[in-house]
Amino acid sequence: MSEPTTDHMMMRISDALAMDDRVGELGLQVHAEPGPTACGRIIVTGHVSTPARYDAVTAVAEEVVREHGADCEVVNATEVSVVARPDGGGERV
Repeated sequence: MSEPTTDHMMMRISDALAMDDRVGELGLQVHAEPGPTACGRIIVTGHVSTPARYDAVTAVAEEVVREHGADCEVVNATEVSVVARPDGGGERV
């Protein structure tokens, strides 16, 4: 896959992660690196607010990869944020 196409696909993935209701997270980073497939690896990093959104990151990114007809491995390296409660405890949201 050529670099401009990969760059365009990564921008589309970033947009989809922000706009899709299943994820809806701004500020996630998407980058590519060499990998076992022709297109390499697409890696998504950053923080999401719920375990459900964490799970949806891979699904949304893979949908965009398929739309581009690419053969990329998607790696979800996001983390679920932990929010501190006023009483000092933490909980996953």
